[in-house]
Amino acid sequence: MHKPFHFAHIFTVPKLHFFWLVVFCLFAPFSLPAQDQKPTLELGKKSVAVKQAFTITITSPADLPANITFPDIKGMPKAGTSSSSSTTIINGNISSTQSITQRYSAVVEGSFRLPPFSIKISDLVLKSAGATITVVPAETEQRSTDPFAYDPLEDFFEDKRARTYQDIKEDAFLALSADKESVYAGEGFNMKLSLLVADNNKAEMDFYDLPNQLSAITKKIKPNNCWEENFGINSIEPINRTINGKAYKEYRIWQASLYPLDNKTIRIPSIGLKMVKYKVSRDPFFAGLDRQQAFTNFRTKPLTIIVKNLPPHPMRGQVAVGFFTHTERIAQPRIAAGTSTAYTFSINGDGNISAITFPKLAKSDNLEVYPPTISQNVYRDQSRVFGEKKFSFLLQPNAEGSYQLGQNGFKWMFFNTKTARYDSLVSRITLRVFPSTKAFSKATAQYDATQTFSNRLIYLDKAEALKTIGNMVLLFLVLATAGTILWRR
Repeated sequence: MHKPFHFAHIFTVPKLHFFWLVVFCLFAPFSLPAQDQKPTLELGKKSVAVKQAFTITITSPADLPANITFPDIKGMPKAGTSSSSSTTIINGNISSTQSITQRYSAVVEGSFRLPPFSIKISDLVLKSAGATITVVPAETEQRSTDPFAYDPLEDFFEDKRARTYQDIKEDAFLALSADKESVYAGEGFNMKLSLLVADNNKAEMDFYDLPNQLSAITKKIKPNNCWEENFGINSIEPINRTINGKAYKEYRIWQASLYPLDNKTIRIPSIGLKMVKYKVSRDPFFAGLDRQQAFTNFRTKPLTIIVKNLPPHPMRGQVAVGFFTHTERIAQPRIAAGTSTAYTFSINGDGNISAITFPKLAKSDNLEVYPPTISQNVYRDQSRVFGEKKFSFLLQPNAEGSYQLGQNGFKWMFFNTKTARYDSLVSRITLRVFPSTKAFSKATAQYDATQTFSNRLIYLDKAEALKTIGNMVLLFLVLATAGTILWRR
């Protein structure tokens, strides 16, 4: 049974517990996530010991300029600057912060005045009212004899934390992988760079300065002799993976499909990625102060892709490589000489859609073909690049006759990676041309009456014919029966 709670119970808590309760109330607001995304300016402790440093720190979510001018403090010489940056991923969103700290050396005891100053960061001006810094002897920076002046957190933060952090081994690795070990020249393969973190990993890590690192990494990854179709990863979200029966989270950093332009073997060197890794305290504390930032490096294994030459052929090196099909459509399969019709030849499939070209058609006096309008759609899904490329022509026959478009150059050759043979997509459409508009109208009317609706219309015509014959037979039988009855009477 629970005892009733009274506010008076607060004052019966043991003193040590009450002390930590007060500390928690004081520090809780600082443990909340920062909402201000603007650059901030912060002054260090106003009381320092000889040989220690007073600091001014600027923190910003954006890159800070390298030429920031910090104020001078008379009697406290500048002792150099330090900078740090951190990249954090929360629900797939990447946030970065950068800090620059100016240190001032406390050489002798005394009071030193930091006058009011301002620092301009881009279009924002950071202002400070200044401060008075007191430099005390090193021995007096310890505890005071006044029990009320004693800071019980001083030893914990300044001394104990420094010697109780431990490094936890991360259970993760960086992988550069490809979906094929060998390809033909011109055949695409998919390559990706991922950080894989085991589900039971205990080490805390964050990405570090990822945009700049990725810029240097892609220069090493992308071969000079390849056409690239980049997947354009904008947010890094964990993907569940199982490798050798072990559960991992895959953080895919970069991905592209690459198409070799020659038969040179592709060799990708080992790639490195620097990560923020946190050491943890042996005596856990609160509000995120039980860890210390450090760095760790991951490296991939080198990757080799063998590129095979295409089989001998007069068109080798001039045709697309992949697996393709085609569709075609003509607006009017029957027209009069001197008129025109639209015709579309669409190539669909897996391969380098962007590099597909249609062969140049031979000139003909009887059939004029105007240059095509070209459109394409390229899709990237998981590790596959596929799409469609349309070539829309305008055809104008100048003489009557039947034009089989496949024999008039409307065919497209490629190397079929599924059969390892050269293959062609050939038009099956025949364009019929009549000598005059009158003849064309008569032929069209006849065509519309018999073939416009294809097999379905032909089937209905046959049914009507059978129905008519049946009705005639039935009528004949009725008349014959009636005649027989009259004759007997």
